[in-house]
Amino acid sequence: MNTPQAQNGSKSLAGRILVIAGLLVVAVFGFRTISNADFWTHLATGRWIAGHGIPRVDTLSYTAQGQPWINVSWLYDRALFTLWSLGGAVAVTVMHVLAVLAAFALLLPVVKNWAGGSSKALALALCAWILAPRFVIGPNLIALLFAAVFLFVLSRSRSLTTTLVVLLPIQVLWANMHASFLLGPAICAAFVAEDVLRRKGSGPESAEPAGSNGSGLLILTGLALLLTLVNPYHIRVYRQVLGAFGIFSVMEAREWISPFSSQFNISIAARHVVTLALLVGAGGLVTERRRLPFAMTALAVAGAFFVVFSLWYADFFAVLAFPFIALSIHALGESVRTVSRKLLNAEAPALPVAGGVLAAAVVLLSLGTVTTNAFYVASGSASSFGCGVESDLFPSAAASVLERAGFPDRAFNLPSDGGFLLWKTPARQIFIDNRPGVYGADTFNLGGRCLAGVDEAWEELEEKWSVRAAVFNCTVPGATHTIRTLLLGRRWRLVYFDGTSVVLVRSSVVPEDLAKDAELQQSGLRLLEAERARYVQRLAKGCRPPNSPRLIGAANLYLALERYNELRVVSELLTLGSPKMTSAWQQLGLAELQLGHLDAAEQALDKAAQLMPKNVWPWLHLSQVYLLRGDKAGERMMLDRARRLSVPVTEAFLAERGKAGASSP
Repeated sequence: MNTPQAQNGSKSLAGRILVIAGLLVVAVFGFRTISNADFWTHLATGRWIAGHGIPRVDTLSYTAQGQPWINVSWLYDRALFTLWSLGGAVAVTVMHVLAVLAAFALLLPVVKNWAGGSSKALALALCAWILAPRFVIGPNLIALLFAAVFLFVLSRSRSLTTTLVVLLPIQVLWANMHASFLLGPAICAAFVAEDVLRRKGSGPESAEPAGSNGSGLLILTGLALLLTLVNPYHIRVYRQVLGAFGIFSVMEAREWISPFSSQFNISIAARHVVTLALLVGAGGLVTERRRLPFAMTALAVAGAFFVVFSLWYADFFAVLAFPFIALSIHALGESVRTVSRKLLNAEAPALPVAGGVLAAAVVLLSLGTVTTNAFYVASGSASSFGCGVESDLFPSAAASVLERAGFPDRAFNLPSDGGFLLWKTPARQIFIDNRPGVYGADTFNLGGRCLAGVDEAWEELEEKWSVRAAVFNCTVPGATHTIRTLLLGRRWRLVYFDGTSVVLVRSSVVPEDLAKDAELQQSGLRLLEAERARYVQRLAKGCRPPNSPRLIGAANLYLALERYNELRVVSELLTLGSPKMTSAWQQLGLAELQLGHLDAAEQALDKAAQLMPKNVWPWLHLSQVYLLRGDKAGERMMLDRARRLSVPVTEAFLAERGKAGASSP
């Protein structure tokens, strides 16, 4: 069963170095500044648990106060708060990276008979890219380690006693840390099926797994399933898990990367990397001549099903599929070797070397892409390589405004800001955050209608919960247009703006000190100016600056408020720092168009159209450029291109232009 190629590639010094380099790629992807919103919810919840105990009902929001709260990750939250108290962001980041490294390190022996060093290194690099969007600080990373422990023990141990002693406590921890805990019994069930097939003579000719008498594995599976109930909420936790599955099945990867990632032309999208992994796996199924291990194959196929269903499961796919991906890469390499042998009628000694060179090149390219921030900038992430916190993505400075004397007790906030506000303003209750199962559909729908700027929704919000203030994150798509709508209605007043955040208060209840505090507004503008100066300085040094939430948020608000001079300055900076930021090019083109700089507008809008050729808006704005030049043929060409993409949007654009007094073809 153990081929000489796999043995030699794995045991050689070069093979071991490549495997270590592959693990380094995994680690490097984890050393990123913290920018995910859910982190703050976990941290604030851990602080609450430290002071009050395990939560049973919600006390953190005024919209769900007193409603049942099943916190599946309560133990993780408590541990996270302790770790943060001891070492801050550095300690938190290092421990999570170590957990993921340990997971993949445990899986390496699982495939020692199936793949050599080059294959393992390539599989590690590919899985690191799959994991990258979900490699954010959270309980899912600890759960990956639990899954790897199950795979390692069940595939390696021959002692049922050892297996029970190791896995059953892990199952209890898992059931109190992450909603994926049912994966433990599922992995056990996969090995039960493998054992049944082995006994019938249709399974792999591998060493017998733990509890190989069959009944041992069944007992283990039953006990693991039973121990999922060892949590403060018992059987009710299943309702939370099933509900979360429904939510995550329709979620996109946007929030994992940043709220503004949709404004970028992502060159290496998560789906493309997953597709590559699926193709590699399919190649392994076709080319592997040895009898495949059932459990390893079944778990990889199940992981593939879930990741196709939703990219939310990319992290578990990376771990569950790693052994099979390594096997598949090795099988594909052997297939190439066999074909070359037949064609040349002799061995091709350069092929193993070529495999090692390919693995080394992929590793080096991956390391360079991450450590230079190219990955984060191009993907629209708010993170950058290193340790720390991206506080500018959240209302870090605006939070102090909410704590001022006389500020309304209840403020509307977006879900992405809810956790951070819980952490920064523990004495205040929030409107909403990202906790699944806490808020009903009515609350989410009302919040969505408020974000859409519906007047009736804001009236309902004020009447139902006495909301008199609002905090908006300008990096969130649609938020700035809502701000504009509220300000035009003159029932709300802007009291603070720093690029990232806007604080609005109902005009009828604005505290006098806020209304007259010019210094407060200037303090936010100084933060924005300081960020602009830092960005310019990084550009002058030839460095690639990380994506700036303050500048991105400011550009979005300037566009919504039609402040085109400021929009032009900020958008031009963003195009220099992040050439693949599609919205920056379009915003720059709009600013230049409104300022009458037609040549500059055409250049910027042309670039936007190149980056997003299937987006109707660059073509529509280009038609406006040609219209103002008097170029009827060019205008018609742009409108024809726009109509091919969306007739309704194009006709609505022309109708709106007609109302403004412009001529149309």
